[in-house]
Amino acid sequence: QLCTLGKCKAQCDSPTVKCNGDAGPLCVNVAADPKNCGQCGVICATADAGSLPQGTGNDSGLPPDAGYDGGTGWVLGTPTCSNSACSTSCPNGTTICSDNICYDVQNHHDHCGSCSTACASGEWCTSGKCCQPGQIVCNNACTDILTSAANCGKCGNVCSGGTPFCNNGTCTMGCNPTGTRQP
Repeated sequence: QLCTLGKCKAQCDSPTVKCNGDAGPLCVNVAADPKNCGQCGVICATADAGSLPQGTGNDSGLPPDAGYDGGTGWVLGTPTCSNSACSTSCPNGTTICSDNICYDVQNHHDHCGSCSTACASGEWCTSGKCCQPGQIVCNNACTDILTSAANCGKCGNVCSGGTPFCNNGTCTMGCNPTGTRQP
């Protein structure tokens, strides 16, 4: 006998099956129960992150990189069971990759923009793009906001009129830092 929905029964009602739990037999849906996934006793677990320390990784180590390329880095996610198969549910802002770890692909050096894109040594990941240090993404392209007259100091700040050049992120009326005119 087992207790299900407040009644003693010999069998579980479909689609549940009888599994042994800590407090005795219980009825579970093995198609959706992460503690009994596919069959009784199969426990869905999070991925093994091994030696991947939270908040660190293979990054450029160069400014504006702050030790980690930014964002949340990675999380293990929550084990789930769907259609009798274990999987992982990732929190918003993260993407599950082939190692079953949820990555912030907008800021993760080894998974930049997608799980399969890694930034080169000396690059950093910002807004899902691999850029050189000192650059940020403006209009979907890596941009040096310290010298770009179209994005001076921030995206979309256009230098014009009496201050057509961008020097160290400020619109000025002289040459840019390299001594050349810049569009």
